[in-house]
Amino acid sequence: MTNIENPNASAEPQQHSESNLSDATATKIFWWLAVLHCVVWSLVPSLIQPNGGIDAIEMLYWGHEWQAGYYKHPPLPGWLAEASVMLCGRTLWPTYVLSQLCTLACFWSAFSVAKECVGRRGALLSVMLLEGCYYYTFTTSDFNNNVVSRACWALTIAFLYRGLVQRILWGWAAAGATLGLGMLAKYDIAILAVTMGLFSVLHPLGRAAWKTRGPWLTLGVSLAIFASHALWLIQNDFPTVAYFLRRSHSERLWLDHLRHPLKFLATQAEAFMPVCVLAWPLMGRVWQRRRVTNDLERHNRDFVLAFAFAPVLLIVLVGLVTGVRIRSMWGTALWSYLGVALVVVFQFRQDAAAIRRELKLSVACSLIGIVGLLAHDLAIPGLRDKSSRVHFPGRELAEQVDRAYRTETGSSPEIVGGPWWTAANVAFYLDRRASVYADLNPQFSPWASDAEFARTGGVVVWPNDLEASDWEAALRRRFPDYTEVAPIRVIQRSHGHSDALEFRIAIVPPEGHLRMRREQGFKVSDTNEIPRR
Repeated sequence: MTNIENPNASAEPQQHSESNLSDATATKIFWWLAVLHCVVWSLVPSLIQPNGGIDAIEMLYWGHEWQAGYYKHPPLPGWLAEASVMLCGRTLWPTYVLSQLCTLACFWSAFSVAKECVGRRGALLSVMLLEGCYYYTFTTSDFNNNVVSRACWALTIAFLYRGLVQRILWGWAAAGATLGLGMLAKYDIAILAVTMGLFSVLHPLGRAAWKTRGPWLTLGVSLAIFASHALWLIQNDFPTVAYFLRRSHSERLWLDHLRHPLKFLATQAEAFMPVCVLAWPLMGRVWQRRRVTNDLERHNRDFVLAFAFAPVLLIVLVGLVTGVRIRSMWGTALWSYLGVALVVVFQFRQDAAAIRRELKLSVACSLIGIVGLLAHDLAIPGLRDKSSRVHFPGRELAEQVDRAYRTETGSSPEIVGGPWWTAANVAFYLDRRASVYADLNPQFSPWASDAEFARTGGVVVWPNDLEASDWEAALRRRFPDYTEVAPIRVIQRSHGHSDALEFRIAIVPPEGHLRMRREQGFKVSDTNEIPRR
């Protein structure tokens, strides 16, 4: 092994020889790589996806209502999605940018901690390794709770390092802020909070911190940020918790206690093994552990290892004890510090030649992810003879629905009901944004109700092959004054494949419109408007 350097960043002199990059150059490369990653991964989905992904559309229909919580998840991602549209207009590219800004937050967090542990060149390498993990490439094209939670998770650890290891008071406050925001993104960050608590009890560094204001500041700030959502949970009978329990429900067989944790670990291996393969040229054929020579290096090592791997062990332990179904996406936030852990624990090359070679491999991994996304969105639909969600003709469907509603009432609908995916697409792409009455179920859309729907008027849209009789029966029972117009046909196109989709439309006129029609001598029936004789 050659060119193994002192891991102590504070004691390491600046290297200006031809064989080593300077710290300033390493930092510039990091920012160029991070910004280029964000630009490319924002641009490619916006060019090849004519419609929003399933999660992005869901975030937009939630965020439009600015609630303190939604039936599946906490509110922060929905707020961010809606804010991006308010700032940039009725288009989806801002959600792609949001996803990449969250990814940038993960990269910066890893870099900021690693540079204190192994220097800026090692920090650069630790971020390059993350390009091998598909959680930072392929899965970032759809903005969702996982993306925001991952960013908050990574930032919390970075700020906690400032407070716990470097003893900077603002680090504790910032860690509390990002932890609280993380709880407003997805509850899985509670695993990180448990890790923080265990480290503060089991490690001497953590126990000493309780003698300072730091941990109390983190706790107070995080609870203050989470308080509004906690109140919403109490007032609404904990719908997100009920949803989580339904999603994680298993058959409660004894085998589940082994099957679910092992399946989770297998899916996570797909995420972290490419990172380890990418690290191989840096570590050599036989990976050698770095020698720890002082307390600072020991604290750095313990901190990084604890927050890189303890959350994984905790999730597996929960599965072993309870037998609950562990979803693979629970691992989304776990791996931001995997590269940092590798360069902190093992000796590695960090000369200019090694960094150049790793940069090429890192870019190649990102390109592989882009090719995978292109195949997923452009090639596979044709091979399967089935279009994907990102090719749904949402804008075209909304235009036709709006035209039909205007013909009947003279205005655009304020509420769109129906299966949530169909209704949410129509509501987003209308000329005037509408609220979504998902599945005509107030539990899914508490801002809407049958009474509000009848008062303001609206439209119900559903696929013609989707339990048509059930929808008709529900409409007759709940909205007897509705009018059904001719079905709408739209074409869903993807490369090499197209589908003709037919949707049925039921128009519920506003109360004022109904009164006007009656005054003009029309009788309103349950399916049509018939002139009186």
